[in-house]
Amino acid sequence: MTNSKVIKFMRPDKIKIDSLIDCYNKFLIRYEFKQGDIVQWKPKFRNSTITGPFLVLEVLKEPVFDHNIPSDCYFNEPLDIIVGVIDSDECFWCYHFDSRRLEPYKLPET
Repeated sequence: MTNSKVIKFMRPDKIKIDSLIDCYNKFLIRYEFKQGDIVQWKPKFRNSTITGPFLVLEVLKEPVFDHNIPSDCYFNEPLDIIVGVIDSDECFWCYHFDSRRLEPYKLPET
């Protein structure tokens, strides 16, 4: 009886660990984006309420770093790409993101 409880507690942890390793491997994948590319968030890498898809406006030669709040999870994240998006009000917005969080746009599967 005790063993089954241990397995139940270990399984979610193993799933989390597998997911962490999967995310780490996806994080290491870098794409060579250029102006005009259409991109989207990598699965599990969205760090904003903005959903995309996005149009690449510029790939920065030198990233911009946000040093405002040291305890913030975005502190020192290299913002190396500027993308544009149209929001739900049909307004065009520009955002700086870490390109490691993005991948080429894929049409949704139907």
